[in-house]
Amino acid sequence: MLRSAPVFRCLFPTMSSRSVLPLIPTLVVAALMIAMINLGLWQLRRYDEKVQIQQQYDQRAAEAPQALATLDKQALPLFQRVALQGHFQATPQWLIGNQIQHQRIGFFVLSVFVLDDGQRVMVNRGFVAGASDPNVQPDITVAEIPLTISGHLYHPSQPWRSPPVLPPQAGVNVLPVLDWALLRDSLGEEHIFPLLVRMDADAPQGYAREWQIIASIPEKHRAYAVQWFAMTFALLALYGLFLIKRYKTLNSTATELNESAS
Repeated sequence: MLRSAPVFRCLFPTMSSRSVLPLIPTLVVAALMIAMINLGLWQLRRYDEKVQIQQQYDQRAAEAPQALATLDKQALPLFQRVALQGHFQATPQWLIGNQIQHQRIGFFVLSVFVLDDGQRVMVNRGFVAGASDPNVQPDITVAEIPLTISGHLYHPSQPWRSPPVLPPQAGVNVLPVLDWALLRDSLGEEHIFPLLVRMDADAPQGYAREWQIIASIPEKHRAYAVQWFAMTFALLALYGLFLIKRYKTLNSTATELNESAS
């Protein structure tokens, strides 16, 4: 027994990094911590992006509208306020479904506005509530009379799933989501202005216009980031407690076995 004691102490040291830090659990915890930290940093980047978008919109909203015909199509600033002089085209029109305002389901109404110089611009005239019968379409008749409207330029986000967009039919065309690129292609891209115009709230021949600039408030992303960082710290603390307990158990077991071997 005495002769084997040195060999046993070499095989079961009182403490070793290999015994205290198990390889697989340590790698798993490290991977989880890296992933959660990156998710937290991504949420902070999203927070900064949305703050900048909101600030850009607020800055543009305070400016006077500019005549659309005077703007350079190759350098159109997002949310630029514009003034349009011409008339609405009575047909075709589009209803973009799956819109919600004040807990009501309805549509955005898109109509073509023809400028005095012949340029065609797609205008979002606002939100109209849907009827209780899904087969009944709201009346979105628009008069082809000369008028001036104002609004801001907007580039719709790309939907995660794009429906097929058929060539527009006379009357009203209903789409479940707006795929701006496909809609422009169906109209002939070279004949339609590259950005959508959202009408101002006081512009004539429109509907409810409470435009949502960003899908969720920036503070929401900051709260998510705090949650990810808190979860990272909690995981680190729990794993640290696990390693302390593991060390104590291994140290106690090794001491008892060494004493027995002696």
